[in-house]
Amino acid sequence: MHKLTVFVILVVIGGIKKQLKGEQKMKKSILLILFGVFFISNIYSQSSSDKNREANPEQQYVQDNSERAQLWNRMIQAKFDGNEELHAQLNKEYFAKYPDLNQAPINNDAPFAQGPETPQPPFQGDWGSGDIRVAAGDILFQSGSNNFQAGYELEVDSLGNKYVGYITRDRDSLVVYKSTDQGLTWVRINRINPGGTNKWHSFDMFITDSANVFRIGIAASRTPTSSSWIGELYWMSMRDDGSGFRAQVVLATPPNFGFVNPSITSDGWDYSAGSTYWYIAYQRVDAAGLGSQCLAAMTTNWGYAFQHDTVRNTFNDFHLDIEYNAVGTDSIYVVFTNDITASDPNLRIMRISLGNFGSATGWTQFNVATALPDFDGELAVNRNDGTMGLVYTVGNSNLDVVARYTDGSTYWGTVVNVSATAGNESRARIDNVERQGAFRIIFVSAGTKDTVIYTSGFTIPALSGRTIVNASTTSNASTSTSPDIAGFRTGPGAFGAGAIFSLVGPTDIYYDGSNITPTGINQNGNEIPASFNLSQNYPNPFNPTTNINFAIPVNGFVKLVVFDMLGREVATIINNEMTAGSYVADFNAASLASGIYFYKLTSGDFTSTKKMILVK
Repeated sequence: MHKLTVFVILVVIGGIKKQLKGEQKMKKSILLILFGVFFISNIYSQSSSDKNREANPEQQYVQDNSERAQLWNRMIQAKFDGNEELHAQLNKEYFAKYPDLNQAPINNDAPFAQGPETPQPPFQGDWGSGDIRVAAGDILFQSGSNNFQAGYELEVDSLGNKYVGYITRDRDSLVVYKSTDQGLTWVRINRINPGGTNKWHSFDMFITDSANVFRIGIAASRTPTSSSWIGELYWMSMRDDGSGFRAQVVLATPPNFGFVNPSITSDGWDYSAGSTYWYIAYQRVDAAGLGSQCLAAMTTNWGYAFQHDTVRNTFNDFHLDIEYNAVGTDSIYVVFTNDITASDPNLRIMRISLGNFGSATGWTQFNVATALPDFDGELAVNRNDGTMGLVYTVGNSNLDVVARYTDGSTYWGTVVNVSATAGNESRARIDNVERQGAFRIIFVSAGTKDTVIYTSGFTIPALSGRTIVNASTTSNASTSTSPDIAGFRTGPGAFGAGAIFSLVGPTDIYYDGSNITPTGINQNGNEIPASFNLSQNYPNPFNPTTNINFAIPVNGFVKLVVFDMLGREVATIINNEMTAGSYVADFNAASLASGIYFYKLTSGDFTSTKKMILVK
């Protein structure tokens, strides 16, 4: 009971003792006053109780031994065992027995594809020298805490092809672009119409890679009007060239409620196409946009049917992100922000094993505890070893971008302040592309010059570098939306990163990459070297090409640059993460004048410099 309430009770009782002479009257009066005070105290403590219940939910485990649950677990086990024939058989049996999971569009105005168009004109581009415009001027960006984090998405497949998706400003189209030349040119592979007079509200996009079979998956919410929150949630998919488009309702929309702000991922890198599952997290909101449930759905047969689950009830949970981790427990993770205390929003992570999805088993909650408000969370999983990263904003007088890291032995125990330099830094996103293993973080730094910042590392504790992405000298980066980051391959064992962002307005979508025109890099054999090494270039002297051999014994960030006699950097050969191995880099000095130059290799604590001579 509240201390003030107890004090009031004691004072009142003392006064009654003085004024009432009859013992019976005194007892009745005290009981009446105690009842009234208890009622008032209950009002005082209700909000405190809600906060405690939100932070410390009851973790319930109810064993589901129903026929349905047993069939579901047999199907999941067949997936884990790699028995594709049995998995396909059980998958078909499950959805035949339980047709309530199959949905169909609720009207005839289903979303439809409008096809490709010509490329956008290329611009000069690379970090530090310019940007490439992907799309111009008609990008939708929403503000407010309960809206989706960004109006656009950047995805990359394992061959290095890049994809950008966004909703147009009038909400009439969901557009997807693709680049096959390191971001120099972009082709619109599809424009998706919401159907009828409907409007797109929010979306998320992911590209799955099952043995180099690429498929784009999109979770998107459409509403009757631009201002409505009554969202109908769709799963949509297409091939990597935009063909083969298909749309399917995920869940029928109840009256006066909507499903919005989805997040989507898949486990395609870990399984074949026939055993690939897709996972979606989304909000249930009322007509005013206030959330009442955090929900999740998964499809085991490419969108023809869905299994549903409730991540959390009751609260306004927003800014959702969903990830799948195949190492160890095969679990689904959902991170979100909760604003039960408006001035002190909290970040929560929910986890459930795949075999318990849709059953009576509750999700496990982890509270990302800080003394300050924390929000805008996003997860990334290294699918090579199961390590996970979480990035979010801490709201203090100077906003900070913070990352948490778990390697399996400690549950989110490692905390790193990514934005060590003050500057009101927020809008962070994190990525760890399949087949690479590098964590990449991007965020906006707002100050006298609003900039987009990038950092990376094979583990979050070992983040290195602080690269300014946008190179505009006339306009600041937008602070009203989040940039996005993704890694890609630049050669055998060599990787770079690409980013998309907008300038103030916000205006067009721009792309920038750490290696727009990559130098040829080839790996020499599969053995891991015992130590770092930088060899003398050959031939030397040379005109105008030469080879530089080097070895790195551990995964890490590698920089190989060329300087002139005055110490000026004249060429960057490598500036990204690389896996351990021995390599040869082809260097073309056609644009340089004859003379003496130096090339320098840096990785971790290792540095080595050698001299070479260009003779033309």
